[in-house]
Amino acid sequence: MSLWKTLLRSRSELIGLIGLLPKYRYTSAQQENATTVGQYGFKDITTDQAPFRSCHDVMKGDTPWFTEFVEAFPIFGVTSPWLAGGSVRRAMIRENGLMNFDFDIFFESDLQYQAYLAWFLEQGALIQYETQWQTTLTVPDTNWRIQLGKRFSSSLHQLLSSFDFTICKFAFANATRKKWVDGLWYDEVNLEHNTFFWTEDAWEDTVNKRLKAQPHVLSNPIGSFIRIQKYYDQGFIFTKEEAALFMHYYLQHITKGDVPKYYEDFITPDDWANGLS
Repeated sequence: MSLWKTLLRSRSELIGLIGLLPKYRYTSAQQENATTVGQYGFKDITTDQAPFRSCHDVMKGDTPWFTEFVEAFPIFGVTSPWLAGGSVRRAMIRENGLMNFDFDIFFESDLQYQAYLAWFLEQGALIQYETQWQTTLTVPDTNWRIQLGKRFSSSLHQLLSSFDFTICKFAFANATRKKWVDGLWYDEVNLEHNTFFWTEDAWEDTVNKRLKAQPHVLSNPIGSFIRIQKYYDQGFIFTKEEAALFMHYYLQHITKGDVPKYYEDFITPDDWANGLS
């Protein structure tokens, strides 16, 4: 299928999704629950690290797929490297029954990325494929897929603010972790407990099943567009206003005459596997 036919087909599919939106309405109860962490069994330990909220990990055993991963690779902290995105959100809401488990890891520099890539390979992980934006690893005898990002951030705040959808703005930190600094490895006491971090809009939109884009950081419009279907399958829905805003920025990008650049730079094997053909 040609590039333009692919984009036109994708555009028509988004318009089709928009047509489903009137079936979804927020209730006052949902709005009230949006800021209620206690309903999921967490103890809210909101810190002074605005604009984050955080809570202790009291769910050990509830989501074994997540617990096993962070215990096998205890490297995550409030400082990089960070485990962030959808896997953390799904662990927080105790989502099980998944067939495959994607874990997104982010770094502060290329030097740090290279060090941890080498460490993962030493632990037995295998490179599945590599793009200019990420390296995807698999771990034999598991359903784990580890995506090491090459988009670097100076802080957890900057990282979460860079995500294209609010429901990705979650992170996890081990209490104790292995830390690499200037070529040396050591054990670091990171926090008193394993801890989750999130932003207010991330939690609110997760509980309300609301898909909300952050167009000001829409650096990968085609990749973001393709993932709409994945989030829709998970029960997240655009409001009409949010869909229109996303479409506005999306069309701004794809009508600039640089679509081939976006297409070549951002389409990954994952995108093809998710239905782009």
